[in-house]
Amino acid sequence: MLRGFLIYSISDYEKNKWFVGEFLTKAARFDFSIELIFIEHVRYIGRKIRYRRETIGDVVYDLEDFSFAINRSRNLDISVYLEKHGIRVFNDSTVTKIANDKWKTYDFVKDSGVRTASTMLINRALARDFQSALDYPLVLKSLDGHGGAEVFLANNSDDLIRLFDKIGAEEGIVQEFIPDALGDVRVYAMGGNVIAAVKRVAHSDFRANISLGGVASDYNLSKEDRLEVDKVLGLWDFDFVGIDFIIDDRGFVFNEIEDAVGTRSLYSEYHYDVVSMYLKYISDVLRRV
Repeated sequence: MLRGFLIYSISDYEKNKWFVGEFLTKAARFDFSIELIFIEHVRYIGRKIRYRRETIGDVVYDLEDFSFAINRSRNLDISVYLEKHGIRVFNDSTVTKIANDKWKTYDFVKDSGVRTASTMLINRALARDFQSALDYPLVLKSLDGHGGAEVFLANNSDDLIRLFDKIGAEEGIVQEFIPDALGDVRVYAMGGNVIAAVKRVAHSDFRANISLGGVASDYNLSKEDRLEVDKVLGLWDFDFVGIDFIIDDRGFVFNEIEDAVGTRSLYSEYHYDVVSMYLKYISDVLRRV
């Protein structure tokens, strides 16, 4: 039986208890034993992890006893640390580094040939005197937000200054606003293969995220859509990600890559057993090495 870690932040665990329970319950079917750990309670000691358990005291995990980790925490440090000690991490540290920084994501895909929204890096100090080739309104995003959080529409320079306070960081990105967007599409990919696509439409917000009230429906990718998706998938060996595109009258516009991608739409629209699919994929990867 192979042992692995399932890594979450405490706040994300609170929102995803059912999903976490699915991993812990179904692990044995794939000859896995999985330990749930919270990133906030981890300390690194050589080839060991000291893990703080508030009720029963600390436990020390020897990494020699572990083969893999499923990192749903978006934390880069633990991925790098585990990989350094021979642990296979899903997704790997490169995906975590790129997908959780929107400027790095843009830089990663911009030369792939995929259509992107015009994007610029901006910091708080420059926001007041910001002059851009992009016209207002602009979309302001924090670098590390997810789920549509810390994404704002700035209609003028005063808005930009005011909204910068809301992203809670010294740097962010601004992107051209696509006024005629027809919604967005999240493409779910596992092991480089598309498993599903979901269209999301907002009725009261320019953001279509399900967590913000967007409505999802299944979506069939056209040949042209698939070409854009494959340009992104060809850039790296992704384990399980969501690739988000905005749709306008010209087709797909790349938006972002989701590392610890949410799966509610896969359950509601496709009735997929996502956890079993992911555990089978992990089992296949580990056992062919």
